[in-house]
Amino acid sequence: MISRLALYNPKDGSLIADDVALANAYDVDLAVTAAEKAFPAWRTLTPTARRNIMLKFASLMEAHLTTLAELTRLTLGAPISTFNKWETAQTCETFRYYAGWIDKFAGESFPQEDGFLKVVRNEPLGVTVGIVPWNGPLGTIGLKAGPALATGNCFILKPSEKTPFASASLGALIKEAGFPPGM
Repeated sequence: MISRLALYNPKDGSLIADDVALANAYDVDLAVTAAEKAFPAWRTLTPTARRNIMLKFASLMEAHLTTLAELTRLTLGAPISTFNKWETAQTCETFRYYAGWIDKFAGESFPQEDGFLKVVRNEPLGVTVGIVPWNGPLGTIGLKAGPALATGNCFILKPSEKTPFASASLGALIKEAGFPPGM
């Protein structure tokens, strides 16, 4: 059974939507399974390919900046303002920042003072999850998803049930950017 949530504008109490789907345990299992299947494809992409996908995603978000800001604003009850657009623009820049780090995770080695060469090799962990709060939903996505994706991990987003619309609208942009299915 699918649970539904009604969302109201906190500013004036007007109904925004009364059919927002809530995930249940089955949905969570599906998301984890899809991300686990996507992990090998994402992990083995060259750093340049991963970087280009993240940069394209940032550009797509930027192209839809006003729409994403408006979707966030609806459930925050805030007027469309510079902040809504600023938060979205900062999210684009956060993805660009982390994309720039992708080819810089070379690892380290340490001297053999004790007779052992110590080598640190950075490897992705697998599937990661980011839980996003209601206040600053897009900005938090950049701060959580950006480093996870840059280091070769898959990412599952759990948006706030109070501000889900901008997060939900990213699905089409993620697909268009070229992320493997399940990401």
